[in-house]
Formats: sequence, structure tokens, C-alpha cells
Amino acid sequence: MLDSTLLVPGTSGCKLLANGADIGWPTELMGEAWLAGATGISVEFEKLGLSFSTQQLTELLSMEFAAGSTVPTKTSLAAGKSIAPGDILRAAYNQFLDFQVFSYDWRSDLRHTGQLLLDRLKNRPAGSKWRIVAHSQGGLAVVVASKLYAAEHGGSDTAFADLVSHVAFIATPFHGTINAARALLVADNLTPPFAAAFKKIVRTWPAIHQMLPVWPGCVRTTTPRNDTPQFNLTYEVPWAGLSVSSDMLKRARDTRAQFLRNPFSCLLNVKVLAYFSEAWNTANHLLLDGATLKIAPDADGERGDTLVPAQTIRTMSHQIELDRFFMLGRDHQTMPHFMLSIDNVVAPHVKAFLNT
Repeated sequence: MLDSTLLVPGTSGCKLLANGADIGWPTELMGEAWLAGATGISVEFEKLGLSFSTQQLTELLSMEFAAGSTVPTKTSLAAGKSIAPGDILRAAYNQFLDFQVFSYDWRSDLRHTGQLLLDRLKNRPAGSKWRIVAHSQGGLAVVVASKLYAAEHGGSDTAFADLVSHVAFIATPFHGTINAARALLVADNLTPPFAAAFKKIVRTWPAIHQMLPVWPGCVRTTTPRNDTPQFNLTYEVPWAGLSVSSDMLKRARDTRAQFLRNPFSCLLNVKVLAYFSEAWNTANHLLLDGATLKIAPDADGERGDTLVPAQTIRTMSHQIELDRFFMLGRDHQTMPHFMLSIDNVVAPHVKAFLNT
């Protein structure tokens, strides 16, 4: 590929380093992680050779943000700490290893990540435009970058095409994912004693809140309510009594309103194709039993890729987006969300698309 190709990986494609030591999730865990489309991880942290205690990990992985700011005031990425492509790149993205890689802090505010990505895109190779493959959360960063660039150019919905010629979105949760809500609620795919600490840590990460689902029916009531409220998981009502930050939820609503609605609206004149699978059962709602938010039964979902539900993505999308969707999984058992980028249908199709 040309040196103008860029991979913007999903959460598991980037790792955090503290003085050279990996403080992100280890590869064995990340491969089936809470935001990689799987649940029920049973491996013990000690067996993975972690050199950090739970208390140290809590300190290293928690973040702080000033009200209204997208830039963290406390993060593990201070002096002596950095971010790098994760080891998982060799597995989950092995079809795109000749691409440049945009590594980012998958915990941070998507608006900050989008700005950093835009800064990278502005430094494009002379005389060329970027061809981008964006997986999962990485696709949201591309969407935000396109809206930020449009704002810099008087709201032009074609400006981004000056920087980028192609974007292949792979399994991007444009309208959120139940897995983000599940991480906030129970952290049930991590083993004790870290699950309790993880619930506190993840509630300091804006990106998780910004990926909460917003489709109608993402919260279903199991008992009658007099007020029959209309809400989604970015609002406070479902989280009552669960110590989820109102500021973080407001960040999520603001980000969605400003950047994530109509995700393709600032990608005019850019060739866009979005890949989704419907090969796997995928959660599409939580239950509100009285005032208690609960996990729905595993079988009570719809077809998807284990993270993005396929019918929901269709229902929530406008025709301009649907015309750019490439749906698979009915006749082809795809790889799950985490590995969809190397699926034997997806990877060749993406490479051909980037050369159109």
C-alpha cells in the first residue's frame, strides 16, 4: 500500500505504557475484552503475569477531566508514559500491517481523540490524500475528525475530502453498544477482585460513556411505570443510584448531538463503505426492573457482530448511510467484532475498495 494509508484501530489496537511497562489490558485479556464484543472472561490476572497491583492499576488507569474540557487533567499518559500500537495488531489487523497506524488513548474523550487524529491527517504525504481503515471506536474518531474539519471550514460538508479520499469503517458502533453500558454496570467479564475496581475506573473514561447506546428500546422496562419515560442510556434515569457521573453522561449527550448524529454528513466527496456483520447473537438492550438496571438474558438480543447489532444499525441510519453499508453474515459466518478486520471476506473487500 501507499504511505498515505492509515489504520485507525479499535480499542484493543492500542496499549498504554508507563516507563515502558504495559499498563493496558494484556493481550490474552484484550483479545476477548469488555469492548471487543465478548463477555465471560474467566482468566485470572495473576496467571497473565501482571506486575501491577489492583490499587496501582486503579491509579494508573483512572482519569480526571475539568468540567467542559475534552483534554484530561489527570491521565496515565504523563511524562515517562506513552501510548503505542498494541500487540494485538499482529493478530486482529494483520492484513493492514503495512499501513501507518494512528494510536490513541481509547479511554479519553472522543472529541480530543478526533482532534488528535485531525492533526495527523493534516500532515498528509505531499500530493496525496489519506485512505483510511477504521475499526470499531476508531471509526468514531474519524467521524469526529470530519466534523471538526468541517467546522474549521465554515461548515463545509466537502472539506474533509481535501484530506481523505477513502474511509472503510469496520464494525463502527455509530449509535453505541450495550457492551459499553455493561462495562459501567457490572464489569462481569473481568474476574474478582478486579471487577469491582474496574467499575470505578471505567466510570472515569469519557469514551465509554460516549459509546452508550441511544437507540429506542436500548432500555426496556419490566414493570409498569406511570410516567412511561422516553430515555436512552446517556440519560440519568436508568443509572439512578449507581454512581454514574452526570457530567460524563452529559459529555456523552453533547458529543452525540454535536458530532455523532448523521455520521457521514461531513464525508461528502469521500468514498465511504461501512462493514457490518449479522452472524452472531448480539445484545441490544438492558432491563430496568423498577429502579434497578439489569443485564438482559444472553439469548435476548438480535443478530450482529457481538458488539454492533445489525438490525438496530439499519433502523437508526439514514438512506445516505444505508447506501454505503456492506452487510454480511447471513451466508458467511464472519469473525466476531474483535477480529472482523481480518475476516476472509472483509479484508480483501476493504483492500479492493481502497483502490477504487
